[in-house]
Amino acid sequence: MRIALVTTQGPFVTGGAELLARSLRDQLVQYGHEAEIVSLPFKWYPPSVLLDQMIAASLTDTSNFNGVPVDLAIGLKFPAYLARHPNLVFWLLHQHRSAYDEWDSGVSDLLH
Repeated sequence: MRIALVTTQGPFVTGGAELLARSLRDQLVQYGHEAEIVSLPFKWYPPSVLLDQMIAASLTDTSNFNGVPVDLAIGLKFPAYLARHPNLVFWLLHQHRSAYDEWDSGVSDLLH
């Protein structure tokens, strides 16, 4: 099975989510699958660009690359799980905190 692990990453930033994506890819390959990480660039600030980032992710077609179909896409981080694929599942590592757990806290940058 050909599997695309769709995630986002800010250039020059590596953390636990990136390590998890690499480990998941390596495990999938070890079990006989063809797996690749597809990283979309992501900039979450200022809040005014967030909608553009979401639109860009939603316009990203991960159903095939170089004319070869991808059987499964696994969306990992916001907004990568908005990417297009007929067989898309989520492993929700990171939501956009300002829109979820920080929304009513008074610290969300989306409220300004």
